[in-house]
Amino acid sequence: MLAELLREHKDQIETTLRIGYATWDALIERVERQDRKDQDDYDDEQIWTFFVCCGYAMAGASGAAQLGSLLCGQTQSRFSPNLIWFEALPIPPRKKEGNTHLDLALGNIAPRAGTSSGIRYDEHDCGIICFCECKWYSDISKDVSYDKHRNQLIRVIENALTFQSNAHFPVGVHVTLITPRVFCDAPLKSRLYQYKYEEYKGNTAAMLRDLSGCSLAENRTEEFCYPNIAQRMGCLSLNWIAYEDLYSSIPRSPVSEAIVSFHRRFNESEK
Repeated sequence: MLAELLREHKDQIETTLRIGYATWDALIERVERQDRKDQDDYDDEQIWTFFVCCGYAMAGASGAAQLGSLLCGQTQSRFSPNLIWFEALPIPPRKKEGNTHLDLALGNIAPRAGTSSGIRYDEHDCGIICFCECKWYSDISKDVSYDKHRNQLIRVIENALTFQSNAHFPVGVHVTLITPRVFCDAPLKSRLYQYKYEEYKGNTAAMLRDLSGCSLAENRTEEFCYPNIAQRMGCLSLNWIAYEDLYSSIPRSPVSEAIVSFHRRFNESEK
């Protein structure tokens, strides 16, 4: 069973994978429960993303670099991430807004002191980061408690653009949407993220409009310096990749075949 293989190789996986606001044992138990079910579909996007992280983490730093290249949509000669971050929490860029739970992140990232799941920018001259928003069948959330117009994609974009350490920021920022292929470039749109991604891609004005319309005050503290967001837009790249493309490129390892087999068995979105 896949769950047993992951348990067996946990130490190897965790040399490259950092799990934040999630628990390894609880994730594995969910995999076990699903493996026992007689059903063709599985819509737990956290588990699908967890498998991606484990599959590439098994290959160590080279696996993290391969995953980073796929998520950025191009080969980044300066982007050589050594770690994969799952369910990590950057400092919120807005007051009254809780931490954004990043489904997946790579790049110049370090743990934030005094936290179990918090992350900060790991300063480098050529620092590059990639923050991912992962969706299976669910849509992006369209509001937060104190702002009914704030959508989840612009929230992740703002977190990426303001990610910092001591008022130092990455020079390259990638935000990647990960969904089943059936929702990529679909002529029939059924998800808000399909519209917002299309609206934001290559359109700085649209993103700045939604950011400036946020009713929440910008976070400005000794720990966090809110930057000139319009100037930061120049380093942003938006990307969209299918889960299927990530699964088909998982490096060969003692767990890769079982992960891909699980994906074939329970991915009803392709059928």
